[in-house]
Amino acid sequence: MSKTALKKQHWRSHVQDSFIPLLGSSGELGIAVGGGADYGEFPFVTSALGGGLTVGDIVLEIGGTPVLGMTVGDVRGVLNSCPHPIRIKTVSPGFTLCKDLRLYLSKCFTPGSVDSQLQQVIRENLYLRALPCTTRQPRDGEIAGVDYNFVSIEEFFSLEESGALLESGKFKGNYYGTPRPVHVSADSPPITYQEHRNLLRNFRTRSKSLSNLEKAAEDGDNSEEDSGGSAGVSRRLPRIHRNHRRPRASGGGDERAAETTVTGGEGGARVRSVMPDHWEPAFSDPGELHYIDHNPKRTSWQSPRASSRETVYKNE
Repeated sequence: MSKTALKKQHWRSHVQDSFIPLLGSSGELGIAVGGGADYGEFPFVTSALGGGLTVGDIVLEIGGTPVLGMTVGDVRGVLNSCPHPIRIKTVSPGFTLCKDLRLYLSKCFTPGSVDSQLQQVIRENLYLRALPCTTRQPRDGEIAGVDYNFVSIEEFFSLEESGALLESGKFKGNYYGTPRPVHVSADSPPITYQEHRNLLRNFRTRSKSLSNLEKAAEDGDNSEEDSGGSAGVSRRLPRIHRNHRRPRASGGGDERAAETTVTGGEGGARVRSVMPDHWEPAFSDPGELHYIDHNPKRTSWQSPRASSRETVYKNE
């Protein structure tokens, strides 16, 4: 398939940019939204009066504010406080972008791509209402309950089992997770258009400060075993060892190997294949899966797991 054809398949080629219509003399907005991160979904249009919008479309931006990763209450808060006329960007689900927030966060896109950057925007919005958690110890400058929820492995497993985490992963022996935000109650007013901008600015300022502290610590002590990765500007989940099941204790071997688990077949047969440590799965902008070999630098459409001798068959 040509690059032009692939580009046309990507969701960004189908984004609709329009203005929300006002209904009658009351000035009521001709749109209603549902979904939201508190339901594990992207916000989407549930009602579109006055034309111009399509029910079921994913809402990307409202008044220039990206709303993916926000709770439905906060999306409505931004919508109702945004200056008129309200510009809105939407896209039909499909084209590698569906309503399932957990599924989209689980994908590994090429660093710097549109989807990789969008994942970061989503996490920033999530962190305004939900604090990431980790089993590692706090670093210098980090504050429990402000930068991370520092939990035990048992507590982390409990969060996994309950479905409270939108994504989780393991990096250098420590588990990390992004929780699903709770519903915004009536006692807790939603974030407004201007508040969102201020909160995001404060969040990025603190994250940058932590990143600078971390870098200074690394420069002063290169022997620190667990440096970098998830704290810092992005405060994002490390890109390796993502999983959608309960993390299991390591049985040894190289922790840098990315592991995926597929369950199926009679008797619950399990196939666990291990990615060689210098390989990494990634998605192109159109959403096509490929593999990156970092030593030497090359890409391949064929999974290196096919030639791996570390494939294990288990019945559980």
